[in-house]
Amino acid sequence: MKSSSGTSLRKVFNPDLKHSTLIIPSVSIGNVPQLAIDLLIHTHNLEKVDSLDDLYLYPFASPVDYVTEPKKGISHAAEVFHNKDLNLTLIQQRSPILPYNTKLYVTNIIIPFITSHEFDRILILDSSDAGLVEHISSGGIELYTKEDLLSESLESMKLSKEESTTAAHEDNRNSKYVRCLLENFNLSNDSNESHSNEFKDVVIDLLVSYVYEGDNFYDGENLANKVNSVLSLPAVQKWVRPVSWAGVYGDKPVPNAMEQGAFPDDDIGGAAGAITSGGAATCAGADSGAGATEVNDRFGATGAIGGTDATGCTSAGGWVQSPRCQLGHLAN
Repeated sequence: MKSSSGTSLRKVFNPDLKHSTLIIPSVSIGNVPQLAIDLLIHTHNLEKVDSLDDLYLYPFASPVDYVTEPKKGISHAAEVFHNKDLNLTLIQQRSPILPYNTKLYVTNIIIPFITSHEFDRILILDSSDAGLVEHISSGGIELYTKEDLLSESLESMKLSKEESTTAAHEDNRNSKYVRCLLENFNLSNDSNESHSNEFKDVVIDLLVSYVYEGDNFYDGENLANKVNSVLSLPAVQKWVRPVSWAGVYGDKPVPNAMEQGAFPDDDIGGAAGAITSGGAATCAGADSGAGATEVNDRFGATGAIGGTDATGCTSAGGWVQSPRCQLGHLAN
């Protein structure tokens, strides 16, 4: 069953999300926003309350991620989590947006969801390539307030045509998804005026983590720490990692002898030859063993039995699509 207006399809229960703080992650380099959301969900004990329409996302289904005890149910491509005591709502997006569907996803799914719940504050999480910026070292995180974003938008409007080329390059530090969100919030040059009044009184901030893709667990924790600080959430001594993180780089040593072969017999490969080491579903950028990364990088799909990846994309003996698979190869 599909919805064309951003209404939920699979309600778990119906809490009052009105006037809470909403955190929205982008699917961007290193999946750092998704990793941070995972940590926030499992450390601050947020409950799943809803699923959003996945019409514009790659098909996705997996077992429910957990910390110690397996849970019944199925995870979907975009889900909503909430903690009443913290007045906090999160979206966890586990699947990339289909090519050329970013604007449709934002305007038909995300914006209607936001307006229907009248959130008081919105925090967007994004990640960008540290190699493309000079003034920020890898691992650095920048906070942009609504005033910062408005100021940058007005400044860029004053630039000459020649200078605007550089400005456009700078603007690419944010993913297209984030840029589209900012347009709908009336915080960019290409703003959607129809929503300008709706978000006039909403506090909107953007956190951008500048990283290199690879082992991004630390970057995820770093961004989660920043979120905790910005929102004044309860202090965290140690972040709780879900079980899906355990198999992201494989759970067996890489074979180093000819008799073992490049791909062990107990590993299951897929239609595109996307074979993974240790039975764990891995994708492009995950640096998995046995040469799986290059194959998955080309074909953007994974197949494994009982495997997991860093974004909570647990394979249930079938095929799953993961944000890690598509990152950088299916630009919208």
